[in-house]
Amino acid sequence: MPRTGPTADAAAAHSACIRRLTPERDERARLYCFPFAGGAAASYRPLAKVLPEHVGLVAFQPPGRQDRLGEPPVTDLRSLVPDFAAALLADLDDRNGLAYGLFGHSMGTILAYEVALELRRLGAEPPRLLTVSGRRAPHLPPEPGFQPYHLMSDDEFLARVIPLGGIPPELADYPDLLELVLPTLKADFAAVETYEWRPVVELDCPIAVFGGLDDHDSPPSSLDPWAGLSTARTRVRTYPGGHFFLWDHAQDMFAHVAAGLSPAV
Repeated sequence: MPRTGPTADAAAAHSACIRRLTPERDERARLYCFPFAGGAAASYRPLAKVLPEHVGLVAFQPPGRQDRLGEPPVTDLRSLVPDFAAALLADLDDRNGLAYGLFGHSMGTILAYEVALELRRLGAEPPRLLTVSGRRAPHLPPEPGFQPYHLMSDDEFLARVIPLGGIPPELADYPDLLELVLPTLKADFAAVETYEWRPVVELDCPIAVFGGLDDHDSPPSSLDPWAGLSTARTRVRTYPGGHFFLWDHAQDMFAHVAAGLSPAV
């Protein structure tokens, strides 16, 4: 898709939510990451050590965390999608034709998927690869008996969320810090748990799906249906571990991602 330069709105969205995690360099591909619940752009900084040098690493920063802590967190994931898509296109504007991919873990998978749909709606060049991790296919119904975490009391909420591995258990020992992060964390869970998939056109980009063999929230059986959301090939890979299996298997996972972004390399 020819690019004509970012609009003022796109430039503002870019400045607000794009965070570069690797230095500017002669990239041949760029990976855009969407955070998990309670996570921030910087949560993906460890990936800079496992991606090859020709793949740049960029992450999105939703409101309510780190340098956007003063902004209220959102409870509607779709409200983030237009700005994220505009920011991505503005970020790619000076690198017309650069191969790029989208990656999300848990909550981030929904954002990555919805941004891919928005880019298709806009007629933009599709991502070379959509990578989704630790999240059941979005069109599947909740498991029987599922109880939304965000409606629980703070104590019960933390008792359910801490074992998932996304936040340190010792956080509960620091009330002041907990008071800062808990509203954003619960808002993120509200955004995920109230998200409703809408039947739309299929994507036309390949999808790489990763999951943990012991992830009870998104078991392996819930991953294969991602294949129904794209006309291109979908590959599913699972690893030992629970919901945050990715940190123990990042080297192997992102070797596959890098290969999907740069098949000629």
